[in-house]
Amino acid sequence: MGTTAPAARVRWWLLLAAAALMTPVAWAMVSMASPTSDPTAFMNVRLGMSSSQIRARVEAPGQWSSTMGEDGLLLLHWEGQGDVESARFELHEGILVAIRADYRAPRTEELTIAPEAVRQVKTSPAGNGELTILARGCPVHEDEVEALIDAR
Repeated sequence: MGTTAPAARVRWWLLLAAAALMTPVAWAMVSMASPTSDPTAFMNVRLGMSSSQIRARVEAPGQWSSTMGEDGLLLLHWEGQGDVESARFELHEGILVAIRADYRAPRTEELTIAPEAVRQVKTSPAGNGELTILARGCPVHEDEVEALIDAR
């Protein structure tokens, strides 16, 4: 009877160790299954960032330029050589409120409506992929957000 209790404890600890090792694996599998879990994120950037944060967070090599858009928007343009051909980051009052990007290849159609943003991925008539992320509550993009929601 003295040897079964230690053997049971060893099995119990081995079971706990296996569960502890499997938890990160399970979390990684869930994360990979939902790559757009944050509808406000793209290329390590998310809505609400400043222009300096955007430039610091985009890790892919590319060329930057900026212009002033209508309605007082600051437009940061990025041109790359990889899967993402170009991206435009739109800032209103110093805060990122919209992201638009062009991919070199078509994309699966997707529309995500979250409390903080609307995210649309589609294939353009030219055959390349397009991404649009718009902050909800931004007065500059209010009509465009409503149009995307109504079109679903």
